[in-house]
Amino acid sequence: MLIKCLLIFIVFTSSLFATEFPMGDASKSWGVRVDNSDEQFKLKLGTRIQAIAKNSVEDDKANDKKQSFTDFYIRRMRLMLEIKYKEGWKFYADIRNDDVSKGDKGEQDFNIGDAFLEKKINNKMKVRMLRAKVDVSRAQTVSSARLLFLNRASIADHAAQYVSHNRRAANAQLLGTIGDKTDYQLVIGDGVYSGKFFDTKDATPSDGIVKQNAMIGAKIRVSPLKGKKDTKLKEAYFGTGQVLSFGLGVFNTSNITIDNGTDEYETSRTLYNLEATYAHNAFTLLAEAFKFDGEFFDLNASDRIGHSEGYVIQGEYYLENHYAPFIRFESWNRFVQEDEVTVKGTAIGVNRYLKGEKFRYGIFYTKDEFEENIGDKTVESVQLSMMMNY
Repeated sequence: MLIKCLLIFIVFTSSLFATEFPMGDASKSWGVRVDNSDEQFKLKLGTRIQAIAKNSVEDDKANDKKQSFTDFYIRRMRLMLEIKYKEGWKFYADIRNDDVSKGDKGEQDFNIGDAFLEKKINNKMKVRMLRAKVDVSRAQTVSSARLLFLNRASIADHAAQYVSHNRRAANAQLLGTIGDKTDYQLVIGDGVYSGKFFDTKDATPSDGIVKQNAMIGAKIRVSPLKGKKDTKLKEAYFGTGQVLSFGLGVFNTSNITIDNGTDEYETSRTLYNLEATYAHNAFTLLAEAFKFDGEFFDLNASDRIGHSEGYVIQGEYYLENHYAPFIRFESWNRFVQEDEVTVKGTAIGVNRYLKGEKFRYGIFYTKDEFEENIGDKTVESVQLSMMMNY
C-alpha cells in the first residue's frame, strides 16, 4: 500500500517541472568564511543537522509477539570547521552529537568525528594524519550530507567497526592519483574497539581487548572512461552525474586477543570490499560487496571463528521537479559456516531536494528480516527525514 502511495505521489508531482532547486542555487560549498586580520590561516565554519521521525513494527516470531514503536530523534548534528594555514597545511574537524533521543538513549554526549591534518606533497599525492576516514566502504566514506538515505546499510556499518573503530581511529594515510583514472589510499593506524567488536549474535567481549597489532590496508578506485570520474565521492548527483568507477579495498588488523570474562580468544580480522558506481543523468546505481574474515560466532560460548559476507545495491532516479525515488536491497550472511543467520534489508522511498544537499526531506519504508539463529524477527518502519547542511 505504501509503495503504491509513493508511486502515485511521484507521478502526480512529476508534472511540476523546475530548472533549478526551489530554494535556489546549491552550487556553493558548505560553510562561511571567517575573516582573520592576522592572516595566519583561512577559517571556514559550517553546520549540519539531520532528523528522523519513525514508526516501527517488530514481529518477533520466536516469541510470537508483535509490538509497535514511535521515535523522534536527531540522527546527526555537526559543527564543522576547516582551517587552511599559510604554510600549506589544512586542518578539518567536526564536533558531533548523534542519535539524540533515539529509542531510550536520551541526550547524547558531544565527541570529535574527523580531526585531521592534510598536506599536499605534489599535485598527485598528499598525506593525511590523525582522525580521518579509512576507505573500508564507499558508503561509509561518503559524507552523511551526500547519502541517498540517512541510515547506511547494516553491512556497511559493520565494515565501519571491523578493523578500525568507527573507520577513523587515529591513523596516517597516503592519498594519491595514478594518471587521470586511478585513485588510491594506503593507511596504517589504530585498530578495533571492544565496545564495537561484535560477534554474529551482536555480543561484545565483556573484559575488552587485551592486545592487537596496527591496522593496515589499501584501497584503489578506477574510473576507466574519460570524463566519468568522481571529483568528490557522493551518492546524490541531482540528475547531473556522469560517473563510472570500480573499487577494491583490503584492510587487516592482526593478532587481536579478546577477554570474554572466562577465557582469552585470538583472531585476525581482514575486510575485503568491492564497489561499483554508475551515474548517468537522472539514474544512479551503487553496489558494494563485503567479506569479513575472522568473525566470532558466539563469544559467550566458544572461540569458533569463520567469516561473513554480503552485498548492498541501491539506486535513485532523479525527476526534473527535484523528487527522487530511491530503493535499496542488502543481504548479509553473518556467519557462512552456520545456517539461518542471514539478515535481509529493503528500503524504498523518495527524497525531495529543495536545495541540493543543503536542504532536503524524504519519506521511506524499510523492512529488515532476521533469520532464525539471529533473532527470528521482521522489523518494518515508515520514516520521515529532514536534513540541512550549510
